[in-house]
Amino acid sequence: MIERAGVVYDATMKTLLALLSAATLGVAAWAVFSRNVLSTSVVWADTTATWIFVWTVMLGSAYAITRGGHMEIGIGKDALPPVVRKAVTVVGYVAVAVAALFLTYAGVHFVDVSGDTPSPAVGVTMKWVLLAFPVGGALMILAALERVVTTLRTPADALPTSSDDDGPEVI
Repeated sequence: MIERAGVVYDATMKTLLALLSAATLGVAAWAVFSRNVLSTSVVWADTTATWIFVWTVMLGSAYAITRGGHMEIGIGKDALPPVVRKAVTVVGYVAVAVAALFLTYAGVHFVDVSGDTPSPAVGVTMKWVLLAFPVGGALMILAALERVVTTLRTPADALPTSSDDDGPEVI
């Protein structure tokens, strides 16, 4: 059942991130077209594209952690003995979880303090963009903790190295 949930999460995140990216591109393209071809400014377009992009970054960051795609200096870690490399990997994911915990906490506070502020360009409150921080942060915590558990369950000599990576996956 957990494996099935992982498959659903993976497919959902890929689809959602693709849709958000397409929406950002579409809104930005409309703004450029309107400005340069129709000689009119679309007031809501820049703000909307930015808000969608913020959601894309926050959800994409959580998805990157799930896939082990966060930044690291792989060559240094790969040179370590397998047991030490496993410990460093666990410490790295714990650090990611702690940073995400701070992001989640700060995001909740930010929504509480500034969420009711109206956006003049879009006409809705700022909470719709600010919610990306606690939602993304919570997903990052879950992803990092899942990676900690997976790393701890994997034998040290079976952990992947950066040389095992074929590069980023194209969605």
